[in-house]
Amino acid sequence: MRQVGIIAAGALFGLEHHRGRLVEDHANAQILANAIRHAEGISLSPEDVDTNIVIFKVDPKLCSAAQFQAELKLQGVLCFAISQTQVRLVTHLDVTEAQCQQAGKIIQAVASELAKGNIAAKELEAAY
Repeated sequence: MRQVGIIAAGALFGLEHHRGRLVEDHANAQILANAIRHAEGISLSPEDVDTNIVIFKVDPKLCSAAQFQAELKLQGVLCFAISQTQVRLVTHLDVTEAQCQQAGKIIQAVASELAKGNIAAKELEAAY
């Protein structure tokens, strides 16, 4: 808990200086959500995305969330496996609309390749 001041300072700065651009983050999250809705073997969890956080579930028949995370990382999309079946994406100040469009295409392509049994990543990162 001694680090709480540092975390609170970042949150306070965001509220004071970037509150108006949260609309952009939420719109970018919708771009990712729409791509996930049209991807094979993954689904939004929950279905509605109301913030800049997008969580999706990976069908265990496809792969694990950690494997999906590793595959996305190879393609330059950073995310976090939060359970054995769920992956979290977060849009923020450093993520542009164009990057979200590209990430959506990559997510769909990775899901398609995994559905075909094509796995590229050899190592998984620690998750959840």
